[in-house]
Amino acid sequence: MSALPPAFFAPESHAEALVALAAERIQARDGDEAFRFADRHCRILNPGARDLLARAEALRLKGHESDARGDLDRAARLDPWNEQVNFAALSWGSPAMRASAARRIIEAPGGAQDSLAAAIAHSLRSGVPLVRRLTIVERRMLCGWVVWQGHAPLELTIECGARATRVSLTADPSHRFAKLAAAADVVIECGFDVRSVEIRQSGERIDIFVPCTRDAPQSLPTTLSAGAEEGLQVIVPVYGDFDATKACLETLLRQRGAFPIEIVVVDDCAPDPRFRTYLSAKAKSSGFTLIRNELNLGFVGAVNAALQRYFGGDVLLLNADTLLPPGALDRLRTAARSRPRVGTVTPLSNNGEFTSFPKPFQENPLPSAADVVALDRVCAAVNAGLVIPIPSGIGFCLYVTRACLLAVGPLSPRYSPGYGEDVEFCLAAREKGFLNLCAADLFVGHAGSRSFRAEKRAYVVRNLKILEERFPTYRAESAAFLESDPLRAARAAIEEAFPSRAKVRLIVQGARAAEQAVLDRLGELERSHPRPKAIVLRPSVDGTRTEVRAADGCGPESLSFDLAEARGRAGLLRFLKALRVDRVEIVDGASAAAPVIEAAMAIRAPLDLVLSERPEGAFPQCSAAEYCADEAEEDLCRSCLKATNSLAGERRRQFDRLLKKADQIIVNDAIAEAYARRLESAPPIRKPVRRSAPKPAQTETGRALAVLVPAPSPAVDRLLSALARRCVRGDGEIVVFGACIGDLALMSIGRLFVVGPLAVTDAERLVANYEVGFLLSPYREGRRFLLDASPAFERLPKAYFDWSLGMARVATGDLALDPRLCDLKAARAIAAWRERSAAEDVSA
Repeated sequence: MSALPPAFFAPESHAEALVALAAERIQARDGDEAFRFADRHCRILNPGARDLLARAEALRLKGHESDARGDLDRAARLDPWNEQVNFAALSWGSPAMRASAARRIIEAPGGAQDSLAAAIAHSLRSGVPLVRRLTIVERRMLCGWVVWQGHAPLELTIECGARATRVSLTADPSHRFAKLAAAADVVIECGFDVRSVEIRQSGERIDIFVPCTRDAPQSLPTTLSAGAEEGLQVIVPVYGDFDATKACLETLLRQRGAFPIEIVVVDDCAPDPRFRTYLSAKAKSSGFTLIRNELNLGFVGAVNAALQRYFGGDVLLLNADTLLPPGALDRLRTAARSRPRVGTVTPLSNNGEFTSFPKPFQENPLPSAADVVALDRVCAAVNAGLVIPIPSGIGFCLYVTRACLLAVGPLSPRYSPGYGEDVEFCLAAREKGFLNLCAADLFVGHAGSRSFRAEKRAYVVRNLKILEERFPTYRAESAAFLESDPLRAARAAIEEAFPSRAKVRLIVQGARAAEQAVLDRLGELERSHPRPKAIVLRPSVDGTRTEVRAADGCGPESLSFDLAEARGRAGLLRFLKALRVDRVEIVDGASAAAPVIEAAMAIRAPLDLVLSERPEGAFPQCSAAEYCADEAEEDLCRSCLKATNSLAGERRRQFDRLLKKADQIIVNDAIAEAYARRLESAPPIRKPVRRSAPKPAQTETGRALAVLVPAPSPAVDRLLSALARRCVRGDGEIVVFGACIGDLALMSIGRLFVVGPLAVTDAERLVANYEVGFLLSPYREGRRFLLDASPAFERLPKAYFDWSLGMARVATGDLALDPRLCDLKAARAIAAWRERSAAEDVSA
């Protein structure tokens, strides 16, 4: 996780002030002003939940209901327990958002009474028979409140260890929620070890409360089986996804080891009736131990219930949505004994947080069962015996040694129903001197999020706060681990030995600046049929390596080759020859590293040259930004012309060589096409087939100038600075769709707003919201194609730098700038064009 410069983050006090001011304008029902303020100013921040809420409220007042709900939904996903966000969602969100918001307001401690009353009322209207907030105080007092439908009293049965207490609860007409329904406070002294509270009305059970007590005593059985130290107990909690559970148990039951294995399956009150029949029959035929919970205890409760049968060996906590390859238990056990004081071992997985493959800390797609076995076979070969320390293990497949379990004890119930309990266990183990390891020679498939699904983030956010109370440095440590990425070499070794078996379109990226052109090509390939698997060779930041990345995110993701070493160049060639490359596309080939070009041409696949930028390189720029010695000159001045030496030499020779080998030239825009037609002995020219999209309805355009900046650069910042200073003296604003290196410095000039990346699907909405009337692509070396990215841009006049130097036709109303102009004169030309176009619109 690379850190962003401090300028990308506004101080919290700044954010609070912006939200407060936006709220004042919203309260005054000034829809237009609230929209302008909240939308523009909140977007310049690294937006948090409250920023998005302010913008959502402003959009709603402006009449953009759908967009407002979208931002409100983003705010709720960013901070699921934010009371203000949940109250807004409850008031005017979608039905699903209202249901989730009501549940979270009720569950969260404290909170305003009006929010709580609204949440209770919504739940009752939705048909919920009873709403309650109950907790155990000092381990013996049941406290809280209950609101229920109907007038009949409630009967509470409180299970405390081996005894039960029954209490009748009648409605209190003076209760603060009595206007909503029957309501009463609960204060019952019930003894220690409260396991459950069953609530009935007129003899019918309507609710069950299973307390989660942070301070509840947890312990392992005091009597352990003699000679059981060498055994392994595998615990599998079962709740949802019947098919995944069957697949998991089948792979588990096929495991064999030179040590005793006991499998304990916990049916955690699974709602699917098929589980009861299947698990009973499977336990009888396979001999595993089956525990049935009468109440759903969640992952933590289910594991701890199984640990009450702990016999004294190592333990494996295994999710029911995992797929174990052959020999998995043997390799976990070997890793656990690879060095002294090992506490936990976690394998590689497609969905394993720290140990995720190919992308770490992401939920990568679950491979098929056959691919899990194939991937694991490669892991075992290339990473044999490799173990790497990690900050904490992951509970989907967590091997715990006997010594560690006896030292730490069962899982903490404070994280019930799940998420975070595995991390606390591992960090507590580390405090006691144990290591958490990743077994890099084992790959286990993991579907993930099958039990909690949409509620996962809410549990994660809540439990992360609990975790940080106990281990305040864990978040920073995780970020440092992700930044240094000690598992990268292990992942890269797998990728190099396990190339894609599909047909591959190889995209060779020249300079880092060509990334947007590569993304444009990948978008075209995404829409083609059949859609090829695209793999990109891109240069590293320092240019010494080439990085191999798959466009679909399914790998490779960690592989790179050192171009300065013969071994690295040979490895790249070997890897490319192992792929089934059907075609090579070279983007900005003039600036690509020579060893990469040599390797790409050596695989003897058809070759296309993608032309979107000036092959000779960027135009050297005049340094004049705020002052020009020849400012009176309308066109190129002496300083501009002095700077314009063509960067030919080696780059030009490489481009000419590729030109001779290419089967065709793919052009991204009219300038590239005009340039290509002037080339001698050029191969056929092909334009990409773009998906037709309905043109947006004609609406009134505004005065704002939108600048498309997908790739920040100092040159773009300099031009924007000159343009902003010019437009302060003129009319209209500048809206930057993208990011700049000095966002806040540019915005301090005034009338310029940096609002973040532009999603093409949102272009029409944002053009209307920001009252855009003009477009600018600020790149001197090319990228004219950015201005054609969306049908919403078609009707707008466009300004761009013409790197063909007049070869391409200029559409009526557009402005083609000479790329040799200094920033000052380019800004002046753009401002004049904008004023002229606006005047023509008024006269028309």
